[in-house]
Amino acid sequence: MNTNNTTTRKLITLPNDCDAIKEFLEDMALKGWKLRSVYRFTFYFEKIEPKKLNYSVDVFPSISFLDTNPTKETLDYIEYCKEAGWIHICTNRFMNYFVSDSFDIPPVSTSDAEKFELICSAYERLQAPFITTLLNGLLALTFAPGLIKNILIFIVLTCILFLSSLTILKMKQKKRIEMGLTIQFGTYQKLKIKQLCYWFSIAVFTILVLFIYLPLVFIDKEPFAITSVCLIGIWFISKFIINKLNLSRSSRVFYTYICFFIGVVLYAVIITMLY
Repeated sequence: MNTNNTTTRKLITLPNDCDAIKEFLEDMALKGWKLRSVYRFTFYFEKIEPKKLNYSVDVFPSISFLDTNPTKETLDYIEYCKEAGWIHICTNRFMNYFVSDSFDIPPVSTSDAEKFELICSAYERLQAPFITTLLNGLLALTFAPGLIKNILIFIVLTCILFLSSLTILKMKQKKRIEMGLTIQFGTYQKLKIKQLCYWFSIAVFTILVLFIYLPLVFIDKEPFAITSVCLIGIWFISKFIINKLNLSRSSRVFYTYICFFIGVVLYAVIITMLY
């Protein structure tokens, strides 16, 4: 919600966008907006006098798509950065956000190579749901009725694109390291172009769901569609309950893995029985 003293911006970001986000935040500071917090893909700003601010956007030392809460290692790392003079704004998903009025302060990441390793680690841990979705999508394509295949093909192609882009990114940047060149993490200009691609993909997926998938669930009572919706609903409910329980990080990850595995097995068994 935007007011005279606050404003928001939405950006869909990935681990290798850290430098582009930094550029975006520093540009906002020059316009008189200072980052207050980040929640998922929404950036919240408060009004300030336009000035230069030094931001650092740092990838988690540890991350899992099943539990993106900061580990003790990450919390210790944040304290170390605070002692170096950085102000920790917030932690969101796989990113830590720091700010300082000084541009002479030591950088959070010691080298491009170190940052690249953290980005690759974050990508590798985030790719698990894409691999699972890809395998289930390929399985479902065998049984799915004609209309649903359009959605599944879109999902499968999206997963393949994400996984292949990770491989290409690692190969290109590793080659630059071997050649002794500076690693390229992307710019805000490129991030803006990627936003158009992201939102276009979301729009296409939403249209497919609203005009093809949901009518099959509520009008045609298609067993395949109903089964998929029910299992997705069970997954989100179980994840919500696990996050609400006062469990250790390892227990949250363990129980989430169990729910995820059971959901995948049930999906495969039910679809095989139906078709």
